[in-house]
Amino acid sequence: MLPTIGQVITLEVTSEEQDKKPMLKSRIADENPDVLWIEVPTAEKGRFIRLVEGDMLVISYTSSTTGVTYTFRSEVKGNKKENATVLFAIRKPALSEVHSVQRRAFVRVEASLEVACLFAGVKKFVATTVDISGGGLSMITDSSLNLQAEDELECWLLVPFRNGNIEHIPFIGAVVRTKPVQQGLMVMMRIAEISESDRQKIVRYVFERQIELRK
Repeated sequence: MLPTIGQVITLEVTSEEQDKKPMLKSRIADENPDVLWIEVPTAEKGRFIRLVEGDMLVISYTSSTTGVTYTFRSEVKGNKKENATVLFAIRKPALSEVHSVQRRAFVRVEASLEVACLFAGVKKFVATTVDISGGGLSMITDSSLNLQAEDELECWLLVPFRNGNIEHIPFIGAVVRTKPVQQGLMVMMRIAEISESDRQKIVRYVFERQIELRK
């Protein structure tokens, strides 16, 4: 299933040499038989990112009708200006190149990690995790926060590894539900957007934490 006009997509520029490749957001604006035209991608805090012809991309998107997430690889083929708006052309994939993303069962462990969050682009707060997995986490934060199911948060997770390295892992979290607890507000959240390399770092931490808890 190819993305349709108006579809929100996420993209990762895989041709960049930096270790941390930000997840970008865009939207399908137009199409023709060969390319999909997308809006200028945005990164954290709405910062615009200009693509360059030849950039290699991994695109993902979720069908609003089935809820299935799809992914494919593409390449920037050029750009154009239309009604004062810049659009970028990316190669349209064949149907055989579009793959559905299987939902995975992730091991969850108890862990107390610091999470910095940004809500609605303006409200900053810090929370502490109760448990975590490669697919989501639960955290405790201030009870005064008015968070609802499906609210999206920009998050940065502080993860210490056994070798002494510390990683700041960015992701977009979607609130599943909340409940008041003695320490404040417990927020149960799924990881809605994250680069696969960063997800694997969380999975690695969970594995190390499992070993630690078994001692």
